[in-house]
Order: sequence, then C-alpha cells, then structure tokens
Amino acid sequence: MAHLAIRLLGPFQVTLDGEPVTHFESDKVRALLAYLVVEAERPHRRERLAGLLWPDLPEQAARTNLRVALANLRRVIGDRNAPTPRLQITRQSIQFCPQEDTWSDVAALTQALSRSSAYVLPARVAEAVELYRGDFLEGFSLPGSAVLEEWALVVRERLARLVLPALRRLTRYYERQGRYRRALRYARRLADLDPWDERGQRQVMYLLALSGQRNAALRRYKTLSRMLAEELGIEPEDETTALYHRLCQGAVDPQCLSIVPPNNLPSNLTPFVGRGAELTAIVGRLHDPACRLLTLLGPGGSGKTRLALEAARLFLSDAPLDLIRHGVYFVRLAPLGSAAAIPSAIARSLDLSFSPGRDEGRQLGDYLRSRQLLLVLDNFEHLLDGANLLAELLRAAPGVRLLVTSRFKLGLRAEQVFPVEGMVLPAGPVSDPLDALAAYDAVALFVEAARRARSGFALTPANVQEVVRLCQLVEGLPLGILLAAAWMDAKTPAQVRAALERDCALLAHRWPDAPARQRSMEAVFDHSWRLLSPRERQVAAGLSVFRGCFSRRAAQEVTGCRPGELANLAHKSLLHRAAAGRYEMHELLRQYAAAQLERDSALACAVRDRHCAYFVDALERWGAELQGARQQTALAEMELEIENARVAWLWAVEQGQVERLLRAIHGLGLFYEWQVRYRQGAEAFGPAIERLSARPDPSAGELHLLARLLAWQSRFTYRFEGEAAGCRLLERSLALLADPRLAGRDVGADQARALWRLGRFLTVGDREEARRCLEQSLTLYRAAGDRWGQANALAALGSVAWNLGRFEEAWQHHRQSLALRREIGDQRGIAQSLISVGETALNLGRLEEALPLVEQGASLRREIGDRRGIADGYRHLGVMHLALGRFEEAASLLDQSLAIYTDLGFRFGLEIAMRGEALLHRGRYADARRDGRRALALCRETGHRRTGGYALFVLGAVALAQEETQQAEALLQESASIYREINQWAEHCRTLAALGYARRALGRRDWADPALLTGLRRAVESRAFLPLVWGLPTLILLLADGGWGEQAAALQSLAQRQPLLAASRWYQDVMGRQLAALPPTALPEAPDLAAAVGAAVEQVSSPQGLPLGAPAHA
Repeated sequence: MAHLAIRLLGPFQVTLDGEPVTHFESDKVRALLAYLVVEAERPHRRERLAGLLWPDLPEQAARTNLRVALANLRRVIGDRNAPTPRLQITRQSIQFCPQEDTWSDVAALTQALSRSSAYVLPARVAEAVELYRGDFLEGFSLPGSAVLEEWALVVRERLARLVLPALRRLTRYYERQGRYRRALRYARRLADLDPWDERGQRQVMYLLALSGQRNAALRRYKTLSRMLAEELGIEPEDETTALYHRLCQGAVDPQCLSIVPPNNLPSNLTPFVGRGAELTAIVGRLHDPACRLLTLLGPGGSGKTRLALEAARLFLSDAPLDLIRHGVYFVRLAPLGSAAAIPSAIARSLDLSFSPGRDEGRQLGDYLRSRQLLLVLDNFEHLLDGANLLAELLRAAPGVRLLVTSRFKLGLRAEQVFPVEGMVLPAGPVSDPLDALAAYDAVALFVEAARRARSGFALTPANVQEVVRLCQLVEGLPLGILLAAAWMDAKTPAQVRAALERDCALLAHRWPDAPARQRSMEAVFDHSWRLLSPRERQVAAGLSVFRGCFSRRAAQEVTGCRPGELANLAHKSLLHRAAAGRYEMHELLRQYAAAQLERDSALACAVRDRHCAYFVDALERWGAELQGARQQTALAEMELEIENARVAWLWAVEQGQVERLLRAIHGLGLFYEWQVRYRQGAEAFGPAIERLSARPDPSAGELHLLARLLAWQSRFTYRFEGEAAGCRLLERSLALLADPRLAGRDVGADQARALWRLGRFLTVGDREEARRCLEQSLTLYRAAGDRWGQANALAALGSVAWNLGRFEEAWQHHRQSLALRREIGDQRGIAQSLISVGETALNLGRLEEALPLVEQGASLRREIGDRRGIADGYRHLGVMHLALGRFEEAASLLDQSLAIYTDLGFRFGLEIAMRGEALLHRGRYADARRDGRRALALCRETGHRRTGGYALFVLGAVALAQEETQQAEALLQESASIYREINQWAEHCRTLAALGYARRALGRRDWADPALLTGLRRAVESRAFLPLVWGLPTLILLLADGGWGEQAAALQSLAQRQPLLAASRWYQDVMGRQLAALPPTALPEAPDLAAAVGAAVEQVSSPQGLPLGAPAHA
C-alpha cells in the first residue's frame, strides 16, 4: 500500500507517497479523518460520529452524510482497494487502524514523549518536538459542530501539556552544555506556547543575555511588561524584574551544568566520609590552568586513592566541558612490575590498542594530543623512573591533566604537590560535646566503618574517648582507622585501644630514616596481624601472592582457605570485595602480608608453587578454549587474571619448570597476540629464552621449550623489528625441532606452527617460498589431527594464492578453512574466513555472493566485540563497495574504519589510500590528493610498500584528472615499479592502465605497456574480475587507435555495464571525451567479460595490427 502521512499539528496536511492529498470534498471529511486518527484506540459508533459532524440534521440525514464522507475518505487515502484497509468499517462502527505504512504526527509525538526520560534526552525527543509545527488543527474549525470544537480544544491542550515539559527539558539540556543559542530556540518555543508563565519568559531573557544579546533580553522584558499591563493589568513578577535589573547592570550568572563526559571511575561500595577541605582544594587546583600535574603525596594507608577518586568525581561533575571533553580515567599502577608498562596500563584504561613496531609512549602522546581529559594515576611510588613519561605526555598533549597518587615526589618541574595527611581529629584529651567530636572526619570514618562491622555500633559518652584515642594512635590515617574499626564486631574500642597502646612506644619513636606515617601504619598492620588467628595469618600471607583481583576458587586452591575465611578477612578490612564475587587486597597490605609470608621460606615457596600450578592449568585450558566456541569467554577470563598469569609464568621461568612452561605458552602467547600486547609478550618470553639459550647442556624438554618460545617470540619480534628478524627466530626454532635429541618428543604440531608463521611472514615478499612453508605446515597439522591449525594454514594458503592472482585456488582454500572453523566453533576464524571468501568471490566476478559474505563476517566481528576486528570489517566492506561502484558508501565505511583504528592508536596508510580512491571516483580530487599524500607519508614512515604503490596511484590518477599529465606519468611510473617489485600484479594492472592514459595524452607512440597486456592475459586465465574491469578502457582505446571501431564500441558497451566504470566520475573525466565518439553497440544479454577481454587482447597484439599503442593516424 502507498504510505499515508497525516499531519494534524499545525495546518492540516495529508500526503500519500509524498504527494499531497487534496480531493477532500469538505472540511467535514477532514475533521472525520482527524477524529478517527486521534481516537484510533477504539471503534466509534456511526450515530456518534454523525452527531459530532452534523448535530443540526436529523439522524438519518446525518448518517447518510457520514456514508458519503466515508466513501470520499476511503477514496482519497487509497483505502478502497487495499488488501488490509486502514478504515475498519462495520454496519455499527468505524475505527481507524494504522498499518505499517501509516504515520501521524500526533501518534509519533505522543509515543516519543511519553517514553522520554527526565534525565537523559535522546535525539528522538528533540525530533518529536520538531513535529509540533503548531497547535492541533491550527486554523481549522467547524462552527456548526460545537462538540467537535470542544473535543479539538481538549486535544490541543493535552498535546501542549505533553510538549511543554519536553521543551523545558531540552532547554535545560542544551543550557547545561553551554549551547545557549540552541537552548534559546527551545526556550522561545516554550514561551510562545505558554506566554503567561514568567518562568519561561525569564529563561528567554537569561539565554539571550548568555548568547550575547543583552539588549534583546532587555527589550523582551519591556514587551512582557506592556503585554501584562494591557491584557491583565498587572506588573511582572518580582523575580522577573530583579533579573531585568541585573541585566541592566551587565550581570549574567550562568549556572549551567555540563553533560557528564565518559569515565571509568569505579563505583563506591562504601560512603565517602569527610575530607571536605581537601576535596575543595584539590578540585580548585585541577581547575587552575597552571596546574596540569598534581601529586597527592602521602604515606601508605593515608587514603590517597579514595581521595583522588572522589576529587575526580567532583571534577567530572562541575568542570567546564572544554577541560574534560574526552573524560576522566582511572589507571591502576600498583600491579605493574616496571615503568615500561605504564603506557600499556594507561592504554587499557582508555580502551586503546597500540600499533606494533612504534614506541608506546609516543603513540600514547599522539593519541592524547587533541584530547581534553583527566588521568588519575594511582600508586606511582614504585615507578619513579617512569616520571619522564608523564613530562612527555604533558608536552605532547596540552589538554591532558594528571592527578597522581604517590608516596614520593615525582621530581618533575611541572609537578604541584598536595600533601595527604591524616584526617582531621582532636589534637589532645577531649572535653568537647559528643556531637562536636562526631563531626571530626577521623571519628566519623571510624563510626561509619564500625557500623559495617556491627550494625548497632554508636558513638556514646562511654566509648567516645576510646574511639578518639584509637584515631589518634593511627594518626588519623584512614586505613588504620578502617582496620581498627573492623574489629568492632568482636571487641570494644577500649580493648582495641589497649592492644594498640602496648606498642605505643613504637608509635612514639620517630626514626630519622623512616617517614613517621609509615611507622604509624606499621604499628596498625603489626597489631592487626597479631589479632588474627594463626590460621587467618597463614591465609592472609598466602593471598599476598595474588596480583590485583582474585576469585574465591583461586584463593582456595592456592592457600587452602575455607569458604568462610575470605569473608572473615573481608569483614576485618584485610580484603576488599570487588566485582563479580572477586576479592582484592590493598597494595600496602599485600606488601606487608608478603613480607610475613617470606619469614617462612618453605611456606612461601609452596604457596607460590601452588599459585603457579593453578594459573598454568588455567592458561592451558584457556589456550584450548581460545581455539573454539568458548574463545570470548576465555578472553574475558584472561583479561581479569592476566597479571596473575604473568606472575605464575615468571615463577615457572625462575624455577626452571619446563613442562609447566610448555603447557602455558600457547594460551599466554595467544592472549598477548590477540590483544595486541606484543611488547608484554616479548617481555614475558624474552627472559626464558635467555635462560635456556645460556644452558650448556640442555635437556630434550628444554630444547623443545626453547624452540616453542622462539616461534612465539618471532611473532612479537616481527612486529617490532620486521620480517627478517622474525624469520631468523623461526629458522632457529625449526632447526631445534629437527635436533636428534628431540627424537622421542612429539614436535609435529610445533613444526607446523613454526612453518605456518614463517609462511605468513613471507607472504609479503617471497610468496612461492611462503606457499611451500604453508603446504608443509598443513601436512603436519593434518597428521596431528589439529583442525584449528589446519584452518589457519588453509587461510594463509588462500591469502598467498589471492596475492598471486590464483583466485580459484584461493576460493577453495578459504572455503575449506571456513568449513573447519565452523566445525570447531572458532568465531574469530569464521569472521575472517567469511570476509576472505567474500573478497575472493569479488575477484572471481561472483558479485551476488561477495557482498553478503563480507557483511556476515563484519557483523560477526561486531558481535564478538573485537574493536580492531570491527575496524578491519569496515575496511573490507569499504573495499567491497568500492569495487561495486558504490563510492559514497565505500568512503563512509573506510571513514568508520579509520576512526576506530585512530581511536585505538593504530596508524594505517593503506586504508587512507583506499579512501582516497573512493573520493577519486566521486570526483573529489582535492580530498583524494590529501589522502594520497597522507598515505604516502605513512608509507615512508612504516615501510609498507603496498601502501606506497596505492598512494602513488591515487596521486597519479588525481594529476591525470587535473590534466597535470607529466606529473601523473612520473607518479604512476613509481607506483608501477613498486607493484612490480612486490608482485602485487592485480593492482599493478590498474596502475599500468592509468599510466597508459597519461602516456597517450602526452602523444607517446608506445603508450600501452606490454606488461599490462601480459597481466590481462593472466587475468583472463584466472578470471580475475577487477583486473579485467580495470583493463577494459585501455583495450577500448587500443582498439579505437588501431582502427577497430566496431570492436571498440562493443567493448565500450560492455564497460558501461561494469558498476566500477559506469559510476566513476574519474573515468568520465579522464576518458569520457575520448570514448564519446564510439557508437553504442548491442551486446548479448550476458556477455562473458573474460572472453571479451581475452579476444580484445589477442586482437591488439596480433601481427596484423599496429604496433602496440600506436594511433592509427600516426
């Protein structure tokens, strides 16, 4: 059915498929439609409708008129012959039943605004408000139908009441963003709808002033005053007059709230108590443009982390948007082992992935350069040698502010220090009233924490002195207060105070070589430790081997703790309950507990070994799961446990536990590879390689492990040092695997993996050698029964065949890989294979199959949530649309791909060059040239030669379109040279074709390169679709120049059927005039592109023809 749109807000309008409906016989028919549309939720009796519209006529006459009106209405809205009429008509009643192809502004407005949130205003609310073009049925009336007029008035008021709150919310929303002109637009509409509400009038005045239109605001007041006096005989409200006087004096007080920028601040599980003065001071510093690095300096346990988080939340809520447009991010540094890991830790908090092969600190600076955000760097004291990185970030990113917590100064010139000391508490013996003592921050925190331990705890005259004394003993340090208060479920404040005071001499002594507050915390920790039972001490000490959060099961396996023991330690503030039922020990406590563990070296060794065993088992399990249907779950689990897994790996390396390392390496390596953490992978495997390489007489197991390590390390080395370095490590690995000392070990899978990786490395250079390696790998994987490995080898063979232009072979390999990956449930692999099969289908000319396959692969990557894979999927879709002549869609998809890559910190040139080609075909030559230059610059930086060839083609093609022919020839010649050297023959054909156009335009006799015809023969043999299409215009010109006009015209008709050529503005600009003279020629319904191109190639190459590329008139 035709689409029916009914607009009743403002003037009455009805359209059918976009065309105005004008053949209503009378306003009564219009009124009937309006009534039925608005009251569509129920049927209406005929006599009721007749009485509404014709109240003065006898019932029978009115019903007759209703039948005539219905007939006219059914005809004009296209309902008469509709299979499912919109008007459901019976002998007794009539009801309007909207279909999917029916729309009304009243229904849309009501639906949108009734669901809109009072706090978040989505775009649909603003869109709904735009539907309100005016009052309901504005300018429409039926004077003889009083009941209908009354109904219209009620509806008008109801819809206005629906719109007014929405306008208020939109005004507030944009005002808080500082978008005053947009807010003013909605405020004016609000005032127009309700002119007597002076709140709305004041809002307009206020926003006019904020928009720099103070005089207009003053005029608004005068107009309002005159209107009130003339219409109502009253003066404006006092508040309105007061605003007027403030504006007369030039005073505007913008109290606008910003939208909340993104953040990853962890939620509070307990209330934040006190520290009001500190918060005010810290946030004030953060607002100061001169303060870009603020260090909260204090001892362990002083509450620096919690204070920093609360300050960050306050800053997030009230800072101008231009200070934190890109958010506030919390970065945990405590688990890091070295300063080199700082960029990765910050990147993880920002959800940023680094591009391999470039300095991570520099990439982080590049990413932050144009952003305005606050980074909260927690626990920096053990990473002081990384302080220079912060100075570099501040220099590189002028919009970034840093809030750091540390026990020691960073020593940077830009650093401002804010000392964090104990909480406010009474200085000496107390005699203040109870309420006054409870107001001290330290006492308030103790009471809050004690109530968590014992719900009935209260500050009383009987215990207040003991509580104050406890706070004094720990010098107001929050962690000490929390630990002391945690015992209130079992002890009284007096008992805890007495126990602490037995060590009071320790608190009173002030050793010159230790900070005083460290001495105080040591007393708290020592006492807390003694209050634990021997069993609790053993469990707490054992838990110190964990890094970051840990699960209940891991704790039980490693320490042997019972289920209730973790809860008891959490109750005593020795553990913190984290998300998803996990636990975490405060870093200072963890270090203290670790020192206690080391007092019993045998116990420490046993606990660390159990920790290692647990996570090696986990790594082995995850390694298997990453190859199948549970890979996403496994990745999520590994993300939570990676620090523990790393510690377990390092322990196994230190202890020389060969078999454990052999079991763990695959899972750990896959995680670092898939999460693009190449440097961390290299740092984990490097020490093990050094230890094993130094062994004078390694065992068979050690040789096996070294070979496996070298194969994995090659992956990371390849990213940082290039193909040659990676290949050397793989060759060394393969040599070790062939060592006779490994004769008794099963090394087939290791050989297969090393050969597979070597083949992948060689794909860019020596593709025949790559093919040989991959075929050997596939044979070994099949012998081992490893389907995941077989699928990977087949996919790599497909890529080699694709690059060699053997598309049928590539098609078979990729389809076999896809089938295997579906069998084992490898979702990442399935997504990759779908895209590869789709791109191969395109190159075989199977256009109807190609795009759906690539779309499926890209969609699966989005479901998986792999952002790099999503970006890759958009790139492949962009290439697909480019080849299909959908250049605008191609450019948009490549834009999306580049946006994600950029956000992740990657710098790619090939995608930029591809977008440049899409822009080229759209005729946007300036933009295409810009992308070509950017891609070429990145090629020169990264050494990626295919990018260089592609970028030079785009630049040469632009020059050709701009009739800069000599420059075009030089650029295209350079592009062709690169493609020839790297054997990228398909794109080489495209460049040679463009080079021929340039040489022809320069009057060169031998303008067509013989290599192009050789490439086209190869394309004919392999039925390579894109090279055949790219070569068509050249062949047309060769035929025309050779005097074969009829054949040229026939080929031109075939070219016009190719979307890539037919839709390209560039081909029209470069060749349109040259080909316009060719007469149109009829072709068969489905001409064979390869056969047509093959015949043309042979014709222009025949001995009877002219010399290659020579014009007939020459």
